Amino acid sequence: MGMAKSKDDLIIEQLQRDNKELREENERVRQANLHTMDVFEDMKAAKEKAEARAAELIHNRQIEKTSMLMRVSRLSETLEAIRSGEFSLPKCQQLADRALGSPVTEAAILRLQAEAVESFAKDEGMSWPTTLARGLAAAAKQYAQRFRQQADEAERAGGEK
Repeated sequence: MGMAKSKDDLIIEQLQRDNKELREENERVRQANLHTMDVFEDMKAAKEKAEARAAELIHNRQIEKTSMLMRVSRLSETLEAIRSGEFSLPKCQQLADRALGSPVTEAAILRLQAEAVESFAKDEGMSWPTTLARGLAAAAKQYAQRFRQQADEAERAGGEK
């Protein structure tokens, strides 16, 4: 028969088992902690990358917006010149070239003129609800239509689109 273990031996064995379980649990927690730190670092890197991309997109959008505002401003000047009666083709072409940043065809200018005249007709027809104003608006629409016909003819003659 084996000798019976003393109470102290039993306590020591239990403490050793508990200690082993605690070390195993500690290792599991340590491994989970390492995994959490890895995930955190990955998330931090992804966040920094996303912030950099967002800043880049915002910057690009601001550049596009500024460019668009400049083009709108130049187109506005062009339309104002057309509305004010400066209908000379060279002047309109010069303004349109500057506004659009590339050469503009005669047909395109004629279409811009038609648009300006129609805009005038719409504004006048709305602001003065009289027979005279309606007649003026109708005449302006016909004038705009002549510009469009001239643009069509210019496209056919020059093969422009």
